[in-house]
Amino acid sequence: MCNYIINNNVCKILNKNCPYMYFCNKENIWKPSLAMPKNCKIKQQIETPQGYYKVCFEKRGNLYIDINGHIEIVQNPFDNVPLYVKATKLKSGKWRLKQYEG
Repeated sequence: MCNYIINNNVCKILNKNCPYMYFCNKENIWKPSLAMPKNCKIKQQIETPQGYYKVCFEKRGNLYIDINGHIEIVQNPFDNVPLYVKATKLKSGKWRLKQYEG
């Protein structure tokens, strides 16, 4: 179960009802839905690992990375689309990327 849920159904991040909880009439309690992901999008946005940047999306072989509020477009060197990358800009102006392994 998510550690951001308080008072049986309220999400700490949104301050609203969690969309992945439902009320069970038989037991009269809030229960997590079977559709509840292990890492919901709301939780992923708040928990970016230190030193890494969030990958917004991938389009046409390029990664769109949010670096301090600015979107950088970088060629995707990976076989997949990672959630987070460590980005270092080289003197040549190119980017070196390291995929988050956690």
